[in-house]
Amino acid sequence: MKFFLRGLFLLSVVFLFFTCKEDDSFLGENFLDSKLSIYYDTVTNFTTESVPYDNNDTLGGVTRAVVGDYYDEVFGDTKAMTIFSVAPQFNVIDSASNRNADSLILQLQFRGSYYGFDTTEQTFHLYAVEQPLSQIDDNPIANVNLSDYYDPNSPIATTTYAIKPDSTAGLLKFNLPASMAEDLLQDLESLITTDTVFVNNFDGFIITAERQDGRGALIHYNLNAEETHMRLHYSDGNNDQVFYFYPTSSEGVVRRFNFFEHDYSTGTISNQMISMNHTQFIKDDSLAFIQAGMGINMKIDIDLAGSEIFAESMNNDDLVINRVRLELNPIKREFELVDSLQYAPPEGIFVLEDVNGENEIVEDYYDPENGRIVPEFYYDKENSYGLVFSGMVNRKVNEGNSDFTLFLQPSESIISANRAVFYGSGAVDSLKPKIIITYSKRTNE
Repeated sequence: MKFFLRGLFLLSVVFLFFTCKEDDSFLGENFLDSKLSIYYDTVTNFTTESVPYDNNDTLGGVTRAVVGDYYDEVFGDTKAMTIFSVAPQFNVIDSASNRNADSLILQLQFRGSYYGFDTTEQTFHLYAVEQPLSQIDDNPIANVNLSDYYDPNSPIATTTYAIKPDSTAGLLKFNLPASMAEDLLQDLESLITTDTVFVNNFDGFIITAERQDGRGALIHYNLNAEETHMRLHYSDGNNDQVFYFYPTSSEGVVRRFNFFEHDYSTGTISNQMISMNHTQFIKDDSLAFIQAGMGINMKIDIDLAGSEIFAESMNNDDLVINRVRLELNPIKREFELVDSLQYAPPEGIFVLEDVNGENEIVEDYYDPENGRIVPEFYYDKENSYGLVFSGMVNRKVNEGNSDFTLFLQPSESIISANRAVFYGSGAVDSLKPKIIITYSKRTNE
């Protein structure tokens, strides 16, 4: 449906035309004798689809370890596991002789929770890595078989405890086998000569979890914190206690990855799926989904050819696209107090464009000063995201392209589930996403 408002001559917009035009004589003879018309165009000619995260994504360099086992009635069962290495804090040690190993401890500092906001018990299993983690570097997810790196039947340590996400000092601790402490102490001086030597000889750890009650939780730990480390306790010949630390934060030396397993067959999301194996969803469905943890992107195929901005009869020299905004509405549900954050839509979502099979940052969401993508934030009062990509559409008009594909995914958040259910392009007109275009053009009327 098309609306337009023929308004008065807006001085500020005229100034924009002045600064954008190169031919001053053209402006003087023609533009100043014309009026400015403002138009509003609503476009719904596009389709939404839920798609698994691109298997070409890589996993390396995470700053938070995510571990847990959680059930979501919509998205089903999710398991998260972390795999990482450690490196010596220093490459020299004291000159003590007759060292005796006392204990070897691994601990991770609690950071927060994506899911599970009540007290919940989980059993955590620690495994020794059996292959160099350097083999995972820069590999797509599809090429990594995590079972190649550890024996799931042979944990080296296990612990069960209850997590309270409002705690700021919680530690996940494992007491490692005495034999490992003795072996490490025996080779202490030779292994710590350089970080690289140590990492090449000590492959690292994998942590998994199983929920013991309720729906469980996905918990994240700070891999850059001082409290996250492996710590060797030993006594010297004088029976003095000595500590030697192996942190997980040595940039460029240690490897850190998170892996996720999703079982969508256990959630209501399965009603929108056409295949569990090689996950596929119904295209142009009434619902669409996004989910963090290498879960689901929302794909939007857009064609603006029906908009007046692409009409063949329009002279593009007379056109200014003021704003292009996609309104995307999550399903509104009534929350119990405990669920108000747990199932709140993500604080922000990232907007990417599919360019020849590669996801690229949309210019409207790129921060050149910091060289990073910025998210579109959720508006709680309107229960919507208002994605604005006017710059990209201006470029498309100049290139003569009316169609493009966007991918949406949750930006990182530690206070919500980082998942959302949206009304898709197959929903009723009042709920489906829509694009509202505001543009101006010169007229002599």
